[in-house]
Amino acid sequence: MRKTVSGIMLILLLIGVLMLPFRVQPVRVGSKTNIPDFDVNVDNTTTTQQTAQLILGTDKHVYLLGENVTIILKNVGDRGVEIGGYPAWQIFTYPEEEPVYPAIFATLAWSLEPEQNDTFVWNQYNQFNETFCSSGTYVVKDTHGWGLSAYFEIISANIIVPDDYPSIRQAVLVANAGDTVYVRAGIYYEKEVDITKPVTIFGEHRNFTIIDGNGSWVCVYVKSTHHVRLSEFTIQNGYGVYLYNSHNVTISENIISNNGQGIILIGSRNNTICQNTVTFNNLSILLSDGSTHNIISKNQVTMNNGDGIWLDNSFENIARENIVSKNGLGTAPGYHVYGIRLSYSNNNAIYHNLIMNNYEQADGWMSINNTWDNGYPSGGNYWSNYSGLDLYSGPHQNETGSDGIGDTPYVIDEYNQDNYPLMSPVTLLYYELLEKYNNLLTDYRNLNSTYCELLNAYDELMSQFENLNSTYYQLLGNYSNLVTDFNALNATYHAILLDYGNLNVSYTLLNSSYYSLHSDYEWLNSTYNDLRADYNSLNSTYNDLEATFSDYKESTEGELSYIRNLMYLFMATTTVFAAAAVYFAVRKPKRKLKTQPS
Repeated sequence: MRKTVSGIMLILLLIGVLMLPFRVQPVRVGSKTNIPDFDVNVDNTTTTQQTAQLILGTDKHVYLLGENVTIILKNVGDRGVEIGGYPAWQIFTYPEEEPVYPAIFATLAWSLEPEQNDTFVWNQYNQFNETFCSSGTYVVKDTHGWGLSAYFEIISANIIVPDDYPSIRQAVLVANAGDTVYVRAGIYYEKEVDITKPVTIFGEHRNFTIIDGNGSWVCVYVKSTHHVRLSEFTIQNGYGVYLYNSHNVTISENIISNNGQGIILIGSRNNTICQNTVTFNNLSILLSDGSTHNIISKNQVTMNNGDGIWLDNSFENIARENIVSKNGLGTAPGYHVYGIRLSYSNNNAIYHNLIMNNYEQADGWMSINNTWDNGYPSGGNYWSNYSGLDLYSGPHQNETGSDGIGDTPYVIDEYNQDNYPLMSPVTLLYYELLEKYNNLLTDYRNLNSTYCELLNAYDELMSQFENLNSTYYQLLGNYSNLVTDFNALNATYHAILLDYGNLNVSYTLLNSSYYSLHSDYEWLNSTYNDLRADYNSLNSTYNDLEATFSDYKESTEGELSYIRNLMYLFMATTTVFAAAAVYFAVRKPKRKLKTQPS
């Protein structure tokens, strides 16, 4: 099953990629460098005899806020097209693709005959949020699956020429950093429009908004600044556009023609030169003096007297998807003019360009480590004078079967060559689609791998589900026991609840007793404090009496000792006197008693 699903997905992906070439967009209507490369799609429906071809576009590429936008659906084929519902398109924001207009479509069956067109004027009102649109990029897409689309910008301008100032030079001079200058259609004879601050300058329409250098001046000079955008102008009859020591500048969607030089970058970096038509100039596009990390893409560089794209002393730049043709055709013998020239420039990438019928196709003078292709199978450039064959395929061109890439490199010189030259100009689109296909295939493989991982995870989850299901029934078997236990617990709960009521009454009584005891405690504590004070007083008196007693004791003991000594003396004296008395008594002579005569 897994292999079947993967196979079906791969077949659908291949069918989708093979259908892409039938939705090619040969007419460009977009106006911003970060929108898709081809801005108007054409749907081709073929029968045995007739072809119907529809083109969807807008009358301009850039609109002011509040300005009407004219949307045109035109039948440029040779048979009518039946259309259901009106309008046959819807407007979205880009790149968010949030719908803007209309919110409701009319149920209407109508048709477009050959050379007829349907024109609709939109006032920039957003029917979904019921407010007027803000500035930004928008896309018109058909609603019938034809694959038609057209991109345009709505801008908010700070200065409008000639409404506010008569010349572009004056407008840029007074503009503040970050301002947008909008220039209405007309011819402006300018003496060097100097841009020295970050500003955006839009022309109303590249075919009708013309900066003319009056034969002797640099038309636009961007000097030592950054974040400048210059779009939708014809720049002619001067010295084109110069960038000096500037970065993050975008020069896009202009016609640069009949100038001494077209677009010149001097010591500048990280700039984008894209979607310009550079033709009938003496020198078309030049990068010099250490210009680095610039991108030159999707320009038509044709019919110039000098080199088409020249990188001189410049490094790590990219030149891709440009049409470089018929440059230097009037060059005198002995001179060298190239479609793409490198001199003293290294580490640049040049690929997916159409390099056709130039006086000389390419040169890499004193330049090394440059890449002239985008690897396999993306490929390199189309060279109109490449004479190699396409019998093989693969990164080394040694596998059976052709692949639209030449089997041998296109050699420019010893150090520069295109390893994968494209065999036909249409292979540019083919390899662009192939690259997208490879990215889609990679995404598919990643998704398929994720799908397999999810499928394994699903099997594991199913196993776990079975285990859980068994556990569920076991739990279900225990449910009645749990219910019984619950009922018992519930009865216990109610008994406890009853006890709680009794306890609450007891608590109330205890609380009352507590406050009574607390009152008694306060009284006892007060009594204790009084007794403590009396004790302290008695203790103090006792200490005083004890001190007095000690003094009295010392005094009394002295007196008693004195009396005792007197007593001892008296007793001794008395004893002595007694002894003396006895003694003398014993020693006294006895007298004879006289006898009375009878």
